Amino acid sequence: MLTTDVEVNVQDFKIIKYNKKLDELAKNDLDLCVIEFDLTKTMLRWDDLHPNPDGVEHLTKILKEQTLNERKEENNQ
Repeated sequence: MLTTDVEVNVQDFKIIKYNKKLDELAKNDLDLCVIEFDLTKTMLRWDDLHPNPDGVEHLTKILKEQTLNERKEENNQ
């Protein structure tokens, strides 16, 4: 089961959107646990006991790239 703690004040739709993205990316990794999700820094902090550090880097990269692309689109509008 994937758990997230959102520690910043953001709009609910963004929280739901990123939780869905995390669920999709981690659906085959039952040991994955997000312990902090900070949208202001576009970062994820993971439990030190996570068994797959490569997976962490992969997820963080995907979310960071997606967020940067969305910000570019918002700035162009």
